Amino acid sequence: MAQPTPLEASLEAIIMTFHKHADSGDAMTLSKKANQPHQGRKGGPEWDDLVTMLDQDGDGALNFMEYLTLIVSLACMCNCVLKEKMCLHFMKKTCVLPSAFYSVLH
Repeated sequence: MAQPTPLEASLEAIIMTFHKHADSGDAMTLSKKANQPHQGRKGGPEWDDLVTMLDQDGDGALNFMEYLTLIVSLACMCNCVLKEKMCLHFMKKTCVLPSAFYSVLH
């Protein structure tokens, strides 16, 4: 069996991380009371605030698509930081998340 490509390994890590932290009942959502994936980190919004900002259907939990919104938005911000560009203008036009997320990496 061939080794996974870096992209395949990254996708697997994203999916497995979601399921690792998903509620034990249905393993389909991350809730405010769930095991917090970023527990112990400082400098960004609290988990409850993140869930509230990302929870598009208002059920108090993040489904996989809502979780991907977080992952893609963080990837956009990391890309800007890594390229050493001040791209807040770009981010505000293309990313879905509120301005509170722009402070996470700054």
